[in-house]
Amino acid sequence: MNHVSFGSQHAEVYIHWTREGLISRVDLAVPPRRPYAWRAIWRVPLPPGLATVIEGMQNYLERGEPLPAINWMLIDHNSWSPFQEAVYRATASVPLGDTRTYAWV
Repeated sequence: MNHVSFGSQHAEVYIHWTREGLISRVDLAVPPRRPYAWRAIWRVPLPPGLATVIEGMQNYLERGEPLPAINWMLIDHNSWSPFQEAVYRATASVPLGDTRTYAWV
């Protein structure tokens, strides 16, 4: 499995992807484990679309811009149960700035 890590003064982010180039996991360390300015580390080419995800996360962490929606086709959801998929889709539909209860989800 491949991954990219990047960070800011606020957090470190690790994005993992499968051989097929689908995002399989995102880890967030808050506060960051080590202080550094923005940097990104990867040794293999990024899958198509991942650079856009990284840019959106950087803009969120550094400037407070809203996180853009992640393209459903970039996520490895093949092993998800129908329940997990329904929860993801429900939470992804909540408008920016709004909240929902667990009962709503």
